[in-house]
Amino acid sequence: GNYSAHQASYSHHERYVYRSSDAEGDHRDAGGQYFHLLLVNVLRGNPLKTTEVWQGAGFGAVQGKLGEEFDSVEGGPHRPTLSGPYTARARGSDDSMIYVAYHPSQCLPEFIVTYTANAS
Repeated sequence: GNYSAHQASYSHHERYVYRSSDAEGDHRDAGGQYFHLLLVNVLRGNPLKTTEVWQGAGFGAVQGKLGEEFDSVEGGPHRPTLSGPYTARARGSDDSMIYVAYHPSQCLPEFIVTYTANAS
């Protein structure tokens, strides 16, 4: 599936960001000064909301309905730097809802944003 975050800042973490040494993004470089973010429209249709699944019968009971009753999956909020269950105490500014679309035709690229980060 194609994973997308609602908050663009979610993708600015090392785990997900595309960095390069040139503004065009032709030369991938993990320490490069340029960051590239792909902004897409995601056609979610009728999403399976994981928050409702975990409170009910569980994911296994509805997994077979993906693509039939559900067009995508919505989960979160997720933290880009940590794994494990979400707790309100651990909420960070980059937390985001995550959407998984299972057909490439559900993701429509709009823009590639190239930026540099200010040194703090």
